[in-house]
Amino acid sequence: MKTALRSACVAVLMLLLATTASPAMAKGPAEVAVAGPGVDRTLSHFTNNGQDVDLGSLSEAARIFDIYSNQRPQPAPDVAAEALGARYVLTWDLGEEDVVQHAYPFAEGGAWVHLVPGQEIFGEPVADGWSSAPALTEQLVGLGAVDKAKGSTGPTGSAEQPQPALATADPEATPGAPSPDESDEGTSYDVVVPAAVVVTVLLATALLIARRRSLSR
Repeated sequence: MKTALRSACVAVLMLLLATTASPAMAKGPAEVAVAGPGVDRTLSHFTNNGQDVDLGSLSEAARIFDIYSNQRPQPAPDVAAEALGARYVLTWDLGEEDVVQHAYPFAEGGAWVHLVPGQEIFGEPVADGWSSAPALTEQLVGLGAVDKAKGSTGPTGSAEQPQPALATADPEATPGAPSPDESDEGTSYDVVVPAAVVVTVLLATALLIARRRSLSR
């Protein structure tokens, strides 16, 4: 009986540790600021519509989660600088630090993302380099990105805007304020915490009942 009680207590402790973990670690980026021709937005929400561009879909398309894996970025693509097309700056809020990517959704042969050198996360250096990101073009066009070479705009119909200066983005730059329609509609973390609390209470109640029955025998 004592062994079972100890095991149950360990399980409760692990559950509490999981539910009190940093939200940034539990659900990935807290937000991303996107800047470039036709786009100046900050995403900090998730939606249930698979057709929408939200924080989750853009995270996957830009391959930001690769920084946590052993997959190393590639060398620069064999594409002339002018063939890379318009550049977009993605500034990811990962809780402790910001991480900056340069995205080229209209590059010849497909979209690329470039992790800016000299960045760190949780005290560890982030491997800089390039990654192919074919799904990124549709995501950024959905936000209003403009292919200057073709003179096209995203579905918002925004007019073509001047190309931003090709200066290295400042990882500490403050992201722009989110637009009114980008309110946080809830995340998996918001559901996990209440559910974990309920499970913890139920488990603790069951342990007390089992203990009382054992003592009464």
